[in-house]
Amino acid sequence: MIWNKLKIKLPWGNVLVGDLIKLKVGMKVDCDGILAHGINVTSDESSMTGESKHLKKIILEHCDQYIENQNWSSANLRFSQISSHPSPVIVSGSTIVSGEGYFICIAVGDKRCKGKILDLMNQASEAQTPLQ
Repeated sequence: MIWNKLKIKLPWGNVLVGDLIKLKVGMKVDCDGILAHGINVTSDESSMTGESKHLKKIILEHCDQYIENQNWSSANLRFSQISSHPSPVIVSGSTIVSGEGYFICIAVGDKRCKGKILDLMNQASEAQTPLQ
């Protein structure tokens, strides 16, 4: 991670929102973030989304250009079209399978995607069923 213009190594538990983190192949990401700079970054998000294909990541600035080139309109846009196209979002629980770059942490702990899913699972397990 980059902190105060210095490259330092920190455990995931010490990462804060706004931190700039270097992506490397094989890295298991434990916070949500937005790709700030990257070259050929793809991630495996199957543990979070069930999507078996590796997903290409592009920086946020390139998203507008990509959408314009696809000639999408909101009237005929389907989720399957969106989910199969590059995105700048890197979710917690994903693994970087190719490329390198930097991403900005936007959520940690219970606020990250993985934390919200775990919270929903805990709420569901606490609910009484009609037979209980």
